[in-house]
Amino acid sequence: GDPAGPMYLVEHGSVGVVVGGSEVARIGAGEVIGEMAVIDGGERSASCIALEPSSLIEISAEDFESLVRGHSSAALAILRTISERLRERNKAASSTQSDGPATCVDGEDATALDDAPRASVVPGAIERFAFLQDVELFAELSSQEIAKIAELATTVTRFAGESLFEQGDFGDSMYVIRSGSVSVRVNGSEVARLGSCDAIGEMALIDGLPRSASCVVVASSVLLRISANDFMLLMSVQPEISIGLMRSLSARLRKSYQA
Repeated sequence: GDPAGPMYLVEHGSVGVVVGGSEVARIGAGEVIGEMAVIDGGERSASCIALEPSSLIEISAEDFESLVRGHSSAALAILRTISERLRERNKAASSTQSDGPATCVDGEDATALDDAPRASVVPGAIERFAFLQDVELFAELSSQEIAKIAELATTVTRFAGESLFEQGDFGDSMYVIRSGSVSVRVNGSEVARLGSCDAIGEMALIDGLPRSASCVVVASSVLLRISANDFMLLMSVQPEISIGLMRSLSARLRKSYQA
């Protein structure tokens, strides 16, 4: 609940992250804390308590902004940190869910597109741009930055029952669902069902870790695919995109702590 302030890099020692009186994470040497408040300017979402004598480097919001704008590798490192924490939160949340079917996010009938032809309408760059403006993951990006992503995206169509990727796979691309629905499964159990405007596979793209879930098409779907190589190259030359993604993922991480 404290107002936004600096972030910290732990040089040595360890710090406990506490939410609602319970420790939810432990941060050690080489890791950062307080980055969400620096990124989005919001209140602190957790309390941080030194668990032993510790040395930390304080980084102000201004210094952080200069750092990530001037060094794409630093921006990517922070993105990876946020992504890894989201993975941990998602893993904890999925372990508490029932094995029953999840509800489709956008309320679409799961059979509505089963007969959709593979030769679906292929949107051009302008149409892809208009669609991507409504995607939550890209909400913090400017129109110019979204236009760059639209240029990289290709349109693919997948039938019901097809797998986009399997849990444990290397993350070579991410997807944004244009229409249809996709089941997210961890160890064979469905933990979520995603629909139009939802992004899939972005964390493996950012942090380079294996896929944390399998994704199977439930209703024949049209998706935009963005390759890892293209996306990483774009972020390296336009660090503003990394900053925008940090804000979006930071907001998602905040929600996970409040759930």
